[in-house]
Amino acid sequence: MSPDDVTDIPSQKSDDDHAPASHCRCRDHSSGRNRLEALLRCGDPAMKNTVGLLKSYEFIYGFAVAIVLVASGLAIAAGLSFRQPWFFAALAPFGLLALCVALRWREFRRYAHIPGPKPSFFLGSLRSLLLHEHGARDRALVELHRLYGPVVRVHMAWGNTPFVSLSVAPKELGQKDMDSNRVADNTVLPRSLMGLKRGERHTAHRQQMNPHFTPKAVQQGACRLEEVSTLYLRTWRSGNTQHGSLKADLHHWSANSLGSFLCGEEWEQRTDLSAYLAAIGELEEAISFRAFHPFFVRGLFPVGAGRARTAYRYLFDHLEAALERRLQRRLKPGPREDALGRLVNLKLAPSGGKASWSHEECVEELISLVAGGTDAMSYTMAQALYLLSRNPDVQDEARARVLQAGDAGKRAGDPFVLNVLHETMRLFPPVPFSSKISETRSMEVEGINIPAKTNVMWMKTAVGLNEAFFADARLFNPCRFAAGPGGERPAESIASAMPFGAGARHCIGRHQAEYLLTYFLSAVLREFELVPMSDVAVTFSATVSVTPSAVPVRLVPRQVASRREAGLEHRISQFADGALRLNRDPAIGCPARLSAAP
Repeated sequence: MSPDDVTDIPSQKSDDDHAPASHCRCRDHSSGRNRLEALLRCGDPAMKNTVGLLKSYEFIYGFAVAIVLVASGLAIAAGLSFRQPWFFAALAPFGLLALCVALRWREFRRYAHIPGPKPSFFLGSLRSLLLHEHGARDRALVELHRLYGPVVRVHMAWGNTPFVSLSVAPKELGQKDMDSNRVADNTVLPRSLMGLKRGERHTAHRQQMNPHFTPKAVQQGACRLEEVSTLYLRTWRSGNTQHGSLKADLHHWSANSLGSFLCGEEWEQRTDLSAYLAAIGELEEAISFRAFHPFFVRGLFPVGAGRARTAYRYLFDHLEAALERRLQRRLKPGPREDALGRLVNLKLAPSGGKASWSHEECVEELISLVAGGTDAMSYTMAQALYLLSRNPDVQDEARARVLQAGDAGKRAGDPFVLNVLHETMRLFPPVPFSSKISETRSMEVEGINIPAKTNVMWMKTAVGLNEAFFADARLFNPCRFAAGPGGERPAESIASAMPFGAGARHCIGRHQAEYLLTYFLSAVLREFELVPMSDVAVTFSATVSVTPSAVPVRLVPRQVASRREAGLEHRISQFADGALRLNRDPAIGCPARLSAAP
């Protein structure tokens, strides 16, 4: 396939236009600006839930201010009448309110030189950020960048640190003094790498876990991956699904693959992980909501906070059971050293003379690893299948590479397949935005100075579509990551989009995710033709990761499984046939259905 044999990104059909803007073709900029300005004035018709939420926030702020003013007024009146010494103490709330108001106006002046929507005093730019509801903040940010340029200020609600969103990813984001915004993560997973503040404890935890996520360690630790993948491939070849839909199967595959990699034989491959996946979703929703909404939101929605606590407890119990099983097996010879084994060792013995990890730290670290990878991997796989189904030339090239590699490619993974995944992450980043903050460093981006103590957020969807980094950015072209013949065209780099973050907080599981995805996508290409389904409406919701409502792809079996795979299937057939209920799914087809495919 030549670099020119590429296709424009197709639009995934959406019944309510909630697909992220990166899923659409380029539009006329003037009409896009007019539409966005109209939406900012009048609101998206789909914003019905958010309107009430924003009004409740404004009411709370207004009520609190009124209480302080009334109380201070009564105190002043009483003090003037009775001339008591507590008069001055009664003025303290009023003084605090005046200070907060002054700081808010100072914030507006400090960021006035940065382009962005006009903020309101109480809510800042929250209305613009939630223009298409909370689950489509990525879409709203892309539209704000189209209107205001590569650097956009986004004031949060009164009392929250402001954001500056970027459609570029400057190298300064990887500096040591730039730490990720942990405000929300710290309220959900405070003992894990995800929630720990930067410092000695975080550095020690990172150094102790890093060796188990190197490329070599990942390949050594993926011994159960083939078994997990073959279970799903076998079911799809029969025209069935394990969990009712291709989307649900990919979600379960991601959970089981990641769990098996982290926990080895102690991972319990349950017939239905719906509750487990729902618990991960609840934690992501809690982190996402607390990161972008007013500081008092946890107390305002006790039911949501209760659901997050229940989800945490469910995941804690589920992964604690794996930890306990490994503790019981620890004295027996044979178990390999995986991430779970490392955590067991850290729990039982000090490392380098320092205190060992607590029981809660070990389990919570497992929670952070599965929460950070499960949804992101399933979304990337879903979007890779979608893009390949819409670009048959790229699909044929990837399959030819996989078949040419044979059994050797099943372990190492083909570089072109990895490039397909990188291109998928560029166009459809599973975590659409990340942010960094420095207490002391200001930075200049595109000639605009961003003050210190600002949440600097790079909007990965907009970065991936930036023509300054990626030529023909709206084209799906995995060849962009390989140099042209004779060096006539330099290779572009996925690092320009920073899909895995940067600096000391970069994704610890990058190599593991790339390995699992490359292995499974290669296996799917070896076994199936990917056919697009044009009659499936797809909506998207973004919390920490993006989740699609469906995967509009039909898998059409290409050939009968090899003897080697048949032998592996025999080893798992009792589990598969006895424990799992197979469901029909129109996304899983037989060869006879190919002629009827849209």
